[in-house]
Amino acid sequence: MKLFKITPIATLFVAILSVSGNYQARASTADDLNANYSKIVNNCGSSKRPAFLCSGVMIRFTGYSNDYNAWDPSPASIKRQGVSFTYIRKDIPARLGFGGKLSGVIYYPNMLAPLDKVKPEITCAFPTDAWTDGRGDSCGRPDSNRRCQNVFAGFNPVTTAELWYQNYISLGGDENHKQQYQCAFDMSIGSLDLYAQPANTADLFNQNLRAIQMYPNIGSGYNEIIVKPLTDAKSMPIQAFFYLTENMQKGGAEAFNMRDSYYYKTGIYLPVVRVEYRSPTIGVYFIDS
Repeated sequence: MKLFKITPIATLFVAILSVSGNYQARASTADDLNANYSKIVNNCGSSKRPAFLCSGVMIRFTGYSNDYNAWDPSPASIKRQGVSFTYIRKDIPARLGFGGKLSGVIYYPNMLAPLDKVKPEITCAFPTDAWTDGRGDSCGRPDSNRRCQNVFAGFNPVTTAELWYQNYISLGGDENHKQQYQCAFDMSIGSLDLYAQPANTADLFNQNLRAIQMYPNIGSGYNEIIVKPLTDAKSMPIQAFFYLTENMQKGGAEAFNMRDSYYYKTGIYLPVVRVEYRSPTIGVYFIDS
């Protein structure tokens, strides 16, 4: 994902629900989002269950296309087996904005999704925008497609925030080059550590978050989390559609059009939430209306 226009992280989500339709939504959507955003955990029950499975909010900026539905992965994302989201949580500084887009979708954390929804695999995480369009599998380096936790000759695996930063600044070139070649933290199911044992993906994700906290001014100010693409609209774990208040008329129209189109094609009615900015230090707050 290459970011162009950046808006500081939103701080108010307002859920807007219709009083009619076939609901896949609840009146407490904003409360649920607020609880997820405020929930700070180190893991979700074990070393192989990273915090994103049960806490935080995963958002994806998207928009209208002649080639695919707004909630679907793009053909390029399907080819590289990765869809770019941003992970936001109360303790993580972040900024919102992608290519001037004003709207998109929010996924449930896997462990909190309804039983009839698919739980997609999160394959890797980057502390800042990683230009994943140029990465073969969305996670590996563009020059070798190898992941930075892999063990191979002459390479020390990047497993901590400090090692990630050392690698980042060692890349040389301008900030764009560093973002393109930065290391990902491997979240993939079945990944192994140095000793060929199941990787502690919970700690690796925490190291990713530590890097964001320790070095908030590098890169785009935006983190990137990669989700394997889903193509069945009905089973997608969409919690809500959203829009930013930066341009409420345009963004709101986009979000409601997404919601209406999704309802028309699936028969499932979802909420729309408005995202309002206050300040990065105050964080995000969700209100139903």
